[in-house]
Amino acid sequence: MNFIKTSDMYYKYTLLSNKQTAFIGFRDMDYYNFKGFCVIFAIANKKKHIKKWLNEKANPIDCKCTGKSGLEGLIWAKKQVKEFEQLIKEQYPMDNIRIEIAGADNRRFRIYKKAMKDYNYSKSESILYKKL
Repeated sequence: MNFIKTSDMYYKYTLLSNKQTAFIGFRDMDYYNFKGFCVIFAIANKKKHIKKWLNEKANPIDCKCTGKSGLEGLIWAKKQVKEFEQLIKEQYPMDNIRIEIAGADNRRFRIYKKAMKDYNYSKSESILYKKL
């Protein structure tokens, strides 16, 4: 499945083997001297929970950790980041582009840092980033 593009984001959903829905989005962030994309990742029991979370309405997934999906969701998200890097390089070949990953808390940040170590992401305080 290709990324869906809106005015400010590229995103994808997938159904995991445990019937939960995984979501990854790359929100377009225009900075002064470069184009940035902030990674948004969530897993929820229902797609509508993710939609509520994205719209900043009351939701049942905010910083909730169930451990139900194991590594499957993280592995899927990691593949999507790599795929997005290729897509964005093709769409913006001359721009200075940066992808940023932050965790909702320290535990998640450490997990993301470990997962992305082979993808050449740098650490800056509370985010991981990669210049393309």
